[in-house]
Amino acid sequence: MLYAGLINKLQSDAEKAFFDLEVATKNITNINTPGYKAERPLTFGEILDERAAFSVQKYMEAGKLNVTHRKDDVSLEGKGFFVLLDKNDETVLTRNLTLGRNKDGFLSSG
Repeated sequence: MLYAGLINKLQSDAEKAFFDLEVATKNITNINTPGYKAERPLTFGEILDERAAFSVQKYMEAGKLNVTHRKDDVSLEGKGFFVLLDKNDETVLTRNLTLGRNKDGFLSSG
């Protein structure tokens, strides 16, 4: 019985370590992706509060602004999101927006 508990604890610790490694890998892989929000694994106290063992928290701080010299480019400073409609007319929020002109000359995100 003691060995079963020890094996379960080791398995749980290994799964948590693997999850933490996956989060770190994803953050490193996307370090130069515009609009990517880094994640961090929840702490033990946060897990108890949230009741979610393998969860992450996104960092919502603004990233670095890139100067593109395109007249239609815009950016956000501080808190907030661009509100868009996707192809299914569903509302989506984003801080990563690339604008262009559609065939009628209107600004478009797609």
